[in-house]
Amino acid sequence: MDEPLQLRFRLAPEDAELLGEAALERRLAEHDRQSERLHAAVQRLVPRALSALMVAAPVLAIGLLYALEPRPVRAEFWISSAVAVVLSGLVLWLFRARLVERIAALGSRRRARTQPAKRDRVARALHRSVTRSATRAVGIHEVTISAQGLSLMAPQSSKAAVVPWQKLTRIEEGERFYRLYTQATERFGLSYLVARHSSEMDAAAYEAGLQRLLALSPVTPVPRSNG
Repeated sequence: MDEPLQLRFRLAPEDAELLGEAALERRLAEHDRQSERLHAAVQRLVPRALSALMVAAPVLAIGLLYALEPRPVRAEFWISSAVAVVLSGLVLWLFRARLVERIAALGSRRRARTQPAKRDRVARALHRSVTRSATRAVGIHEVTISAQGLSLMAPQSSKAAVVPWQKLTRIEEGERFYRLYTQATERFGLSYLVARHSSEMDAAAYEAGLQRLLALSPVTPVPRSNG
């Protein structure tokens, strides 16, 4: 391609609102998955931590008693200490399963009590963030297509996002938008948008630009269920 080709499209407020709602849903789902993974990790850690405590507690107790024991230390001290370590370790080991079960139950009850409020706070914070982003996205978007890649300028951005062709990892084809992904955007659950139709350009010229974009792209668009 000799000269760069520019596409222009307008993102309407209602489009931005729908995109914001979809983004909020995705980010909340990701938050829920991370929360579940963290809870599962804690549940796995409890038995290990308790086992380490069972080993360390009697030894630490004997060490404290040793520090307080008058000098010289009598043989009776070592005998009683050894017996105490063995007996306390045995008792702790016998009740280990019950302790783990009780601690896990307490953690689950506490999580069930506090999780709804935490999720509500996260949802409100995400809603504010998504709403700000959606508001900034309203207006004219410009996409410059060249042999090297894409340059995407959003309405309230001072600098265009430059995406070399080799950085594209996926394109989703929706009813109203193409969503373009790179490794960096996928990591954060984001994408670049290119409208399927534009009121800012001649329809045939805009369609020709889209076809040029898809022809130069190293990845083939895949259908998207909505959007």
